[in-house]
Amino acid sequence: MIPTVVEQLASGELTEPQFAAHIAAAGIPLVERISDTEVVATFVHHGAEGEVDLLDLVGHHPPEPRRLRRIGETPWRSLSMVLRSDLRFSYAFDLLPVDAAPGERGQMVADPLNPPPSTSDPRLAASIAQMPDAPPVAWQPDPTAPAPSITEFSFHSTILDNDRTIWVSTPPGWSADAEPFPYVIVFDGTPGHVAPQIRDAMVRSGRVRPCVVILVDQLELRAQELPCNPDFSQMLATELVPHLSPQFNLSRDPQDAAVSGSSFGGVCAGWTALHHADTFATAIMQSPSCWYVSPADGGGTTAPDEALRHRPLTPSLIKAFRDTATQPVRIFHEVGAIEWAPPMAKLRGPFGNRWLHDVLTLKGYDTVYREQPGGHDALWWRATWADALAWAFPA
Repeated sequence: MIPTVVEQLASGELTEPQFAAHIAAAGIPLVERISDTEVVATFVHHGAEGEVDLLDLVGHHPPEPRRLRRIGETPWRSLSMVLRSDLRFSYAFDLLPVDAAPGERGQMVADPLNPPPSTSDPRLAASIAQMPDAPPVAWQPDPTAPAPSITEFSFHSTILDNDRTIWVSTPPGWSADAEPFPYVIVFDGTPGHVAPQIRDAMVRSGRVRPCVVILVDQLELRAQELPCNPDFSQMLATELVPHLSPQFNLSRDPQDAAVSGSSFGGVCAGWTALHHADTFATAIMQSPSCWYVSPADGGGTTAPDEALRHRPLTPSLIKAFRDTATQPVRIFHEVGAIEWAPPMAKLRGPFGNRWLHDVLTLKGYDTVYREQPGGHDALWWRATWADALAWAFPA
């Protein structure tokens, strides 16, 4: 279905300035409702010399390129998609050179007609498409908010034999002389990660206890360290936490300690809490990779692997919770309702996560499970992390 305004531009009934004025007033993407549950969303781009692909996080991970087509003889291009009316997702454009070879990728840029919110978080650098029925979220970037307190330092692990950067953010009201503070370790850390901003906003609103946020750099080793790696989890529990506790007045009560991550980081959060419940009693798992089978469980060294195609294997995080005695751990667990695992697993994200949730429920865990109307998308992970924090450390 092509919006009338696009057809009018193609036919010459609408001039380019009139078309530009229309989309400036209507917003991008252009959205037209076609039923109670579906809309047509139209993305447009102006002036590219080569081809333009839309890279969106509507289900596929990594995103599948979708080609925009030229509108008549104009420099405008468009692509229309039928979507659920409750989606919220990230997208960008891939600008291909004129002489691009088949399969070649170009320059990925945010939509200049729909720039992303101002933030230093690298995972929030894409534009946002929000359909009319998308549910509200507990937090969105606020460029006017005060900058959080953050300390950066280098940390050496004897267990892993490597060095990495750690960023520690103390909350409003933090004091070395106060009662020890709860804390949350967040994987895939960067200096611009918005977790400290979310924490500050939630503390100031009275929804969350003041807590310390610890951001961990993954050293380009996330695929080796995060999914079901006992050494990495042991490093967190026996090296990192004891190292930070005196300096940042961290609580020694496991109920005051959480581990948090998305994708492979979600796997690590669940795995670490399960195996180190005497240190971490709370896991925040956002879109955990419930298709992953580790080499120890019969999978390949890279994931997803050929073994998944030829013989049934229980994903490692599910197997670990199934086969380990129930631990005193609470779990916040969510996944995108339209997620797909990366090739070649080709598994819908909710299927593996529902399987994990069933195991957690049958084993008697205190768990919250949600399916968000979106994909494997940091836009959701950041927005709903506020809910996770309020669940983990309610004021």
